[in-house]
Amino acid sequence: MNEYVHYTDEELLLLLGNDDEGAYTTLYFRHAGNIYRAAMTFLQDEFIAEETVQTVFLGIWERRSKMKEVGQLKDYLFIVARNSIYAYLKKLARERAGLKDFGETLEQSIQNTEFNLEEKDYNRLVQEAVDKLPEQRKKIYSLSREHHLSHKEISEQLGISPLTVKKQISLAQQSIREHLNQNHSFTLAISLLIAAAVQA
Repeated sequence: MNEYVHYTDEELLLLLGNDDEGAYTTLYFRHAGNIYRAAMTFLQDEFIAEETVQTVFLGIWERRSKMKEVGQLKDYLFIVARNSIYAYLKKLARERAGLKDFGETLEQSIQNTEFNLEEKDYNRLVQEAVDKLPEQRKKIYSLSREHHLSHKEISEQLGISPLTVKKQISLAQQSIREHLNQNHSFTLAISLLIAAAVQA
């Protein structure tokens, strides 16, 4: 598996789409710890936190053929982990009569913050952000994400260095992240804390 550690998340997702178990294992060990810590922050239960990690990555494996379309994996993991943690807290609130009001308040708060971000909304916002990129940066990002070219292939096609390609993709990702942040409320504490933990 050692050869995989040098790949970016995006490159690993491309390999994952071809049922590459080595890529999947690398992604797991790269991100599972952050998801586990986020789950422990709210659930305070090692078994349930581990179950949350397994649920998130089982979903990734089941959707492996489509994972190359998610854009930034850390943002995607945040959404899935947040939804999983919230679902468990809501279930717990229903099961414990004393926490019934807490569950209803939490549900109402999330609905009121415009943060019920489903995958289709996430993908739409990513595309909006891509459309706003400078022309050259957008082209580089498109060649990487939509045409699945490597940094070297893009550099050869455009006559620029691989380092420039890497930097432009990084700037594109930063712009996309900022666009996501600007278009959704992050005032809800649970969303803020899960985001910080998962994306650390």
